[in-house]
Amino acid sequence: MNCLNNSFVFDSRIVSEFQEKGYVKMPRFLSTQFTAYLKNKIKESIDEPTDQYQKGFSRLKYDVFSNDQMLFSLFENRKFSETLTSLAGRDLFYTQGIGLELIKNQNKGFPWHIETQSFAYQHADDYAMTVWVPLENIDTQKQRGGMAYVPKNKLSGHHAYAYIDPAVFELLEGRISSGSPITIEEFMELRDGPLNSPALIKLYEYFAEEDDFNVGDVLGIHKDVIHRSIPLGEGNLESRIIFSMRFIGTDSTYDKKRATSIEISRQHFNYSGPTKLHLDVAKNEGERIIESPYFHHPEKRLIACAS
Repeated sequence: MNCLNNSFVFDSRIVSEFQEKGYVKMPRFLSTQFTAYLKNKIKESIDEPTDQYQKGFSRLKYDVFSNDQMLFSLFENRKFSETLTSLAGRDLFYTQGIGLELIKNQNKGFPWHIETQSFAYQHADDYAMTVWVPLENIDTQKQRGGMAYVPKNKLSGHHAYAYIDPAVFELLEGRISSGSPITIEEFMELRDGPLNSPALIKLYEYFAEEDDFNVGDVLGIHKDVIHRSIPLGEGNLESRIIFSMRFIGTDSTYDKKRATSIEISRQHFNYSGPTKLHLDVAKNEGERIIESPYFHHPEKRLIACAS
């Protein structure tokens, strides 16, 4: 199976737009056969959310396609690797796949956010990006169901990785250790609130962009881009499935404090998170993530610049 669409054309505009805004739509990127394969496998894998934060979706699954040979075949495609490494300006390493489903007129998805969970194992300044793959057509003038994203040259989410997330978990840990009561509703407000204040939402909505997608189109998006889900409205589709591929820079190192902090709320409120990747990928601060024994066949996960 040819995973990449033969009609995909890569040009300098794609790189310049990504470097300026932090995201870029790439039309006709994946083949029809490959997107059908992704959709069928994700439908078999996704399940109900395990925690409060994921309940904006009807079903989801982290760590899908962990050692999938079809996905590895995509990574071996020269045009795929040249495209991603040109966007990032560096070699990349695939860490995780995530499947998500929204049901029509029911699920809201995620509010404005950055990828606190997906990149919970690396330092704030380490590089990461996502390839976001809608597996249904998305029409912004009709049923919608895609994403809105804010150019990072207007408003960046880097401060959330660097300061807000660590501060929220430090507050939570302090309240718990001092015996001061805290509810899960209060924690969720602390978790989502800093990026979802009324003033910030006005700014986001002013600058945000939203694209139409046909199946096979993808979005490359930098980890610092603030974004949110767009609910699936009335129309022919009953649900919408998305696949997200997470990639990190090969020089990324383990942030043990960040990785363990995300578990504080789960231990206190007694619920399970959607993945243990951030705990299992390393044990010691500063370990190079791509050298982790957690990853089988690490050489197949490497997206390298052409030599």
